[in-house]
Amino acid sequence: SGAYLTRDNLVKSLKSQISTREKKIQGLRGAVIALKNEFVKAEEEHEAQVISHERRVKGIKAEGCKSESVTVKNMKSQIEALKDRIESTSNILNKSKATEERLREDNSRLREQLRDALHESEVVDDNFSRTSQDM
Repeated sequence: SGAYLTRDNLVKSLKSQISTREKKIQGLRGAVIALKNEFVKAEEEHEAQVISHERRVKGIKAEGCKSESVTVKNMKSQIEALKDRIESTSNILNKSKATEERLREDNSRLREQLRDALHESEVVDDNFSRTSQDM
C-alpha cells in the first residue's frame, strides 16, 4: 500500500509539473504575440516615416538643400534606431520560441512519466487484487 501512495504522489507531482509547464507555455505564447505586434507596429511606423520623408524630399526647393541634408541625417538616424529595435525584438522572439520549445519537450517528457507511473500503479493494483483474492 505504501508503494501505491508513493505512486499516487508521483502522479500528482507529475500532473502539477505539467500544469506549471502549460502555464509557462501560455505565458510565452502571449509574449510572442506581444513581440509580434510590437514588431508590426515598428514596421508600420517606419513605413509611415519613409513615406513622410519621401513627401518632404519631393517638396524641398533648391534653396532648401541644407535642410534636406539635416532631414536625411535625421531619417538615417531614425532608420538605424528602428533597425536596432527590430533586431532586439527579433532576438527576444527567437529566445522565447526556443524556451517554448524546451518547455514543450519537458511537458511531453512529464506526460510520458505520468503515463508510465499510471501504468505501474495499475500493475501494482492488479497484483494486489490477485494476491488478495488468492488469500
